[in-house]
Amino acid sequence: HVADKSVSLAKQEGVGHLIFAAESHMLGLLRSEFTLPNASEFAVTDFAKDLTNLKPLEIHGHLATKGLLPERQAPAA
Repeated sequence: HVADKSVSLAKQEGVGHLIFAAESHMLGLLRSEFTLPNASEFAVTDFAKDLTNLKPLEIHGHLATKGLLPERQAPAA
């Protein structure tokens, strides 16, 4: 399952925060299919919004305005 694979990969890579963003109905299906990890391992946030039509930088910006990611920093010159 996608959600369980995401949690497994996050553990493997040492990710501190996992964000599931999906349309509300799909997010409900995801929630019913995955087991949340121990809260001490990392944080899991779900965000009920369809972001599939956005470009990666737009997704980052949208999640940053909601406080789920840090603001994007311009690359050093």
